[in-house]
Amino acid sequence: MKSGTGRHAGYGQAHIFRIRALSCLLAAIVLSSEAPAVDVARYDVYEQTFQGPQFSPGDKVADVDFYTEWRHESGAPTYKIHGFYDGDGAGGASGNVFIVRFCPTETGTWTLISTHSSAPELNGQNEGTTVNCTPSDNHGFWIPEGRWFVRSDGTHPYMIGNCHYCLPYVPTYMEDIRGNIEYFNKVRFMLAFEGEMGTCKQYGHAPFFTAGGQPSHDSIDASRINPAFFRRTDDLIKETLPHDFICDLYFEGGKGISRNDNYVKYCVARFGSYPNVWLQPTIEYDGKFPGQDMLDLGNLTKSFLGYPTPLTVISNSKWDPELNGDWHTHIDAQAHVKGLVRGAEITRIEAAKVDNSKPVNIDETGPGCFQNHHCNEAEVMELQLGIFLGGGYSGTGYKYGKREGPYCHGNFDPNEQTAADNMKWKRDIIDKYVYFWHMEPQVGPFKNAGDMPYMGWENNQYVIGTNGSHNMSIDLPAGSWTVRQFDFLSKEEKVLAQNAQGSYSFSTPGSLASMTLFTKDGVVGVKSRDTRDGRPLLRAVAASGAADGGRSRITLYRGSTAPARVTVFDASGSAVATREVSGASRVTIPVRSGGGILYLRVSSDGHVGTHRVVAVE
Repeated sequence: MKSGTGRHAGYGQAHIFRIRALSCLLAAIVLSSEAPAVDVARYDVYEQTFQGPQFSPGDKVADVDFYTEWRHESGAPTYKIHGFYDGDGAGGASGNVFIVRFCPTETGTWTLISTHSSAPELNGQNEGTTVNCTPSDNHGFWIPEGRWFVRSDGTHPYMIGNCHYCLPYVPTYMEDIRGNIEYFNKVRFMLAFEGEMGTCKQYGHAPFFTAGGQPSHDSIDASRINPAFFRRTDDLIKETLPHDFICDLYFEGGKGISRNDNYVKYCVARFGSYPNVWLQPTIEYDGKFPGQDMLDLGNLTKSFLGYPTPLTVISNSKWDPELNGDWHTHIDAQAHVKGLVRGAEITRIEAAKVDNSKPVNIDETGPGCFQNHHCNEAEVMELQLGIFLGGGYSGTGYKYGKREGPYCHGNFDPNEQTAADNMKWKRDIIDKYVYFWHMEPQVGPFKNAGDMPYMGWENNQYVIGTNGSHNMSIDLPAGSWTVRQFDFLSKEEKVLAQNAQGSYSFSTPGSLASMTLFTKDGVVGVKSRDTRDGRPLLRAVAASGAADGGRSRITLYRGSTAPARVTVFDASGSAVATREVSGASRVTIPVRSGGGILYLRVSSDGHVGTHRVVAVE
């Protein structure tokens, strides 16, 4: 068995190195034994290093076929994970280091059961390596569930992204990504350029080598990988992983670099095991990969993936239904339009192209960003709100000329991209209050709404957006309701009513981006961004009638029957109930509460599991 090393490669933890076998020289002197399994948190990423053939700049390193299989101790699942060449493993272009990145998705022991390669040096190497997956609070992959994404742990964070196409090229790439983390939870950028998008070449970094070992951006050299360049994207992914921040990677932005199948496989192998990575094999495929060519490329990319990584392609306008298929997880479309109503409408139109069965992300929102003038903050937020109420996610960007500004070149500055703080506030509000994953557009018993967009979860929660002063009413279903209103420009929140019932009239502010939310008392569910002491919590709403020391009963469905402690907090952070639970899938907990929001922490050996509140009485 050949030797190699493993290291932990995610969530900001230090690398853990382990010796897999003694060298041939030492093996003749002492008897080696297997090292114990490395502990890796669930949905973290473990790197296993292999020693392969020696390569130099200009060699077609991406043409080496190399993959491994990892199996859980229970017998399932088994993941086929491709590996990639990484030079000397430290940024040098010459070397014999190959790497496999493995993400354990279940707690327990995982074993590398087989190693296969077209290079004989790699065949069979490190077979028998074990990884012990430990519980964690990591949310995992983004998995499509109808028109919305759900995370592997069952949570539903909302997503708003930004765009810096040249991000891996620019000298400020790490400062830029840290700035984006403060406001967004996704950024999209490109790995390789050719042709008119070659503006990134000015920064001196190149993804490929020529046959003679010189830097190259040309598709003809797409198998001659420059590891140092792709390590810059590694830096971005590893920096964002602890923040649950998405890196949306476009393999190319030129004239067909992704026609090289082995380059596509290299990108998947290098980046596709990270839960915070989304993939697109090209951008604006129109003209480069027409019709069946794009379907073939999409299916090829999916065939290399070992995990449920989000995968799609964006066109130069809207989604083409001819691309529909199992290969893509969602729709990514551009919307150079204005207005609340138009934003919702275009989102619904795009969703209808896949029978409302997949998520829609409308990118490049910000109508003032795409001409030769600065963004209008109010217009950006108006359109963003419309997209949400049309049932979609959104992305933005900032530029002050064609391929000019942060949109292409980095140098993110929230003082220039002035809607950044508003978008963060909007995302926080949605994550805190809105059960959007239960909702469908144009569902709600509103009156006098005109063409204002709205969504609803029948008999539980309704939300409507407005772009000015309106007088409206709603026929609330039976029960008591809390009414909240949010102005995404002034970032003001207020409660309009508690215990609202029946026909309820309300007015909206003059803001271009305002949202009014109606929540039935007793509506419950998992809220992804509620935390206390940095730990995720469940969120429930106790009946408003349980006032002044009244009793509520919370019924909790547990995703595990392992012994655990359930702690219930009120909105002020005070613990109002604690209960030890074991061996039951449903637990009912009496709580003394004056109504309002309650938070639950379910912990077992320091791990917060996946659980669901199913009733509050």
